[in-house]
Amino acid sequence: MTQEQIDELTQRIVNLGLKTGALKDIIEKEGIK
Repeated sequence: MTQEQIDELTQRIVNLGLKTGALKDIIEKEGIK
């Protein structure tokens, strides 16, 4: 893998984590377990 590919993959993981975290926050605020 090139550094560019690694950077892109890292960015995707970060974005996914942010989406997952935001979704979790919304679920918790709504009281849905």
